[in-house]
Amino acid sequence: MTKYVVLLRGINVGGKNMIKMPDLKQAFVSIGMLEVSTYIQSGNVLFSSDKNEKELIPELESVISKFFGLDIPVILRSIPELEKIKENVPFSIEEISEIENSAEGEVLYLFMFADKPSLRDIERISLYKEGGDRFEIKGRDMYVLFDKTIRDSKLAGVLQKTETPVTSRNMRTVNKLIELGKSNI
Repeated sequence: MTKYVVLLRGINVGGKNMIKMPDLKQAFVSIGMLEVSTYIQSGNVLFSSDKNEKELIPELESVISKFFGLDIPVILRSIPELEKIKENVPFSIEEISEIENSAEGEVLYLFMFADKPSLRDIERISLYKEGGDRFEIKGRDMYVLFDKTIRDSKLAGVLQKTETPVTSRNMRTVNKLIELGKSNI
């Protein structure tokens, strides 16, 4: 049995793609997912399953479409994967602290792609290498240390328009999801 986290992109933001978390939880339960819980309103669902990622993604995308009439790509990570992602943050604590002290909010984000970003996506993202935001792509995950805030970043705008589906969470949320996932194992 593996503990997973589904991270949905663009739900309950600005009045679009509204999904109530109890309804989302019920949709997952209805298809046999176990230990289902949600975290905050942005579409984070923790659950356990014996199925692998390749089996789960189409099933979860289908249930979201059926229950809510939304075609939203499912980004899926296991709790062990999230722990490894956390351990591999490419920025030092000093770098992060220095920026956080002058920033207007969270500065360290994880962008999780459904699959490895396409070559075209990587080329477009790389155009922003010269800006103040720092980033590193590792497999299908991208760590971003924003110079000021995600709201003012041109890089963040480009990342929301990639060919490969992607969603982002600040590292505080990633840490909380790991904590919740481990507490239910």
